[in-house]
This record gives sequence, structure tokens and C-alpha cells, in this order.
Amino acid sequence: MEHPILPLDLPLKGNASPKGEEWKVAKHVPTAEELAPRRARRPDAQPFDEVHIITVPRYKESWASGNEWRISACLQLKLKGKVMLERNFRRVEDAVVALPYLHRFKGAGSYITEDDTCDQESCAEPASVVYRLKAEFDDNGHKTDPYQFFKGPLIRKFCSLHKGRGDCGLEDAKRNYELVEN
Repeated sequence: MEHPILPLDLPLKGNASPKGEEWKVAKHVPTAEELAPRRARRPDAQPFDEVHIITVPRYKESWASGNEWRISACLQLKLKGKVMLERNFRRVEDAVVALPYLHRFKGAGSYITEDDTCDQESCAEPASVVYRLKAEFDDNGHKTDPYQFFKGPLIRKFCSLHKGRGDCGLEDAKRNYELVEN
């Protein structure tokens, strides 16, 4: 098949080739992954809702230096009661100093839980309501279309206690949700 070479000064109108033939544009067919529901992170979501630093005693036995009780510290960062990150340190002070580093190390992608618990922070109750987001908003209040690139519903799940959403926010306001299932 011969492909036409288009001169730069040739004005094309509509969807026609230089020979006047109609060109067909292939339409994108969404994949199953693009149509699958996606879980939306709540605005101002925190990666953890509990921080525990626990003193852990242990008995050290050594034939060379003798036996004694020692302590270490265990730092746990939790989300909805589930340990998301755990690190051991020599002292409690070391765990406190490391906390800002560990918070950044965990990363922003870990805020969203893919289980069937409520999306309200620190609530581990089973979700009973699923809402579809109509729009997303950035930190400056600018509205964006969450369906521009992925057609699958952007959802949030809430328990019966937290299913009623407020009206003063933008993204987490009841006017920005459609009920998917109850």
C-alpha cells in the first residue's frame, strides 16, 4: 500500500486524505483494569493513626561478659490497628529521633487500604456503603476529572456510623458522592 507524502502547504479538511479518502480513526477500547473500581485517598489522609514506642526488656546471657537485663525499643506505626511499619532500636530516644525519617520512608502510596474497612481515619469497622466520587480537588480547590484517563469508578467506602458526609469540604462533601451500593 502506498502512503501519501503530505506537502506542508496542503490544507486538509476534516478527516480526509490528500486523495479525498476518508481516514478511519481507531477508538480506544478500555481494558478491564481501566474499568475496575479504584480506591480514593481522602483529602488530608494520614499514613498512620497510631504511633507506639514500646520498651522491650530482654535477658542477656553471656559466658564472656556475664548475664544481665537489657532493654530495647520497638517503634510501631499503625493504621486502623494494623501494624504498617515496625522497627527496633537500642533506646527509646533513638526511636523518637528516627520517627520523622520513617514517616517519609514509608511513602504516600501506602495511605490507602484495599480491604473492606471504613475509609474514615482510625475506623476499622466494616464498610457498609460505597460511594463514587464525582470530582477530585487539589490543595488549592481546583476541580479535576478523575475519569479523564481511567474510566473505572473512583470509590470510597464507609461504615454505617461514618456514611453521612459533611457539606463544608469540597472532595469529601456529600454533594461530591454518588451512592454505588448500600
